[in-house]
Amino acid sequence: MSSPSFAGSNPQDAERTPTGLRQLLNGGDKSSFVLLLITMLIQTIGFGLLTCLSVIYFTRYVNLSPAAVGFGISIAGLAGIFVGLPVGHLADRITPKYLLSLLFILQAAAVLLYPLATTYAAFIVVIVLYQMVERGASAARGALVAKMFNSEAQSPTRAYIRTVANVGFGIGALISTSALSLDDRAVFHTCLFIAALAYVVAAGITLLLPVPTTPKLPASVHKGSMMGDRRFLSFALLNSVLSTYNAVLEVAMPLWIVGHTSAPPYMVPALFVINTVLIILLQVPVARFADRPSRAAPAMLTGSVLLAISCIALLFSSYFTAVPAVLILLVCVIVYSVGEALSVAGSWSLAYTLAPPARHGIYQGSFTASTTLGLLVGSSLVTTVPLSMPAVGWPGMAVLLTLAGLLSYFLFHNDEHYRPAAEERLGQHGLRSLFNLRNHRK
Repeated sequence: MSSPSFAGSNPQDAERTPTGLRQLLNGGDKSSFVLLLITMLIQTIGFGLLTCLSVIYFTRYVNLSPAAVGFGISIAGLAGIFVGLPVGHLADRITPKYLLSLLFILQAAAVLLYPLATTYAAFIVVIVLYQMVERGASAARGALVAKMFNSEAQSPTRAYIRTVANVGFGIGALISTSALSLDDRAVFHTCLFIAALAYVVAAGITLLLPVPTTPKLPASVHKGSMMGDRRFLSFALLNSVLSTYNAVLEVAMPLWIVGHTSAPPYMVPALFVINTVLIILLQVPVARFADRPSRAAPAMLTGSVLLAISCIALLFSSYFTAVPAVLILLVCVIVYSVGEALSVAGSWSLAYTLAPPARHGIYQGSFTASTTLGLLVGSSLVTTVPLSMPAVGWPGMAVLLTLAGLLSYFLFHNDEHYRPAAEERLGQHGLRSLFNLRNHRK
């Protein structure tokens, strides 16, 4: 049986290579896929550890107010939006694994600066630096997956990455409980060092990934402006709108449960755990329903409708006593998790399919930026309208999410042959050797 088909492989070999990630893993060499997942597991352990401790560290030991820390995180998020494009552009010109490894090292350096941030100005500098590098790493990772795996395997690979990332984040969160329970500055510093070490180890493993060399393309291929690609820009805009759902769970739901329902406060961490477990269990199977544009767009639509239903369920949870409210919230997080898995799988598939083969870096950078923008806008949106005017705000969120899904469906559900069209637009510069056209015409 042939080895896994990578972008840049001989097209005749690609003809014989089974499509899809399961078939790819049945090939002779699984090392690249396993190394990629190990890299993500170690990196997200550090990310989970840092995420769970950073806010508490700066409020408890640097004596910053929660509002000041929140404002700094918002600034860092905005700065991160502008990093995806230049990093993605760079990833198109050099081997993405070297760029990703460098960015992991820079993340480790940023984490080691945390104990030195003893003033608010220093905190802003450190948190902005970390967020910019983190967003850049996300863009580089998207370009790396595009170069490592053929088109049929790219979205399933991202699903496995997300599943492993949730596991790693959970491990990091578990480690952080020691620092939170001991409440000692030295323990916090030790955990920060462990997080930085995780990034360094991930950087080293990234260098072991066997990324094939793609044909060198004329400079004219790289000069085309992504800003002229109206279809991708339409997708990025709709992805930003749909990505506001992230703020429903991460921002609105905790405040809603504590301030607007009769459910006990412990439901907040319980729902987060349930969501994490469901994403771990669902993301890979669900990705199979979005492995091509004709299926990705319906997946985004179905996901958006489920996310909308979860918003309405949140509204109804405030009308009942504790036990019914808890049951409604449980149903809500289950529906939300399925909708999240479908929406993410569909958006991944379209993000890869709509990108010209030679420019995955800058397109994945734009996709990352659109997702970050959606989270930032969503955070402001859900803390104003739904929480202050729930009877209007939650139905409004439901309508917004559904419209984003509907428009994505109508615009992209017939785009089965879009990538070959992108090839013709770029010109015949050996791009046929970058991916298997036969797979795209099925």
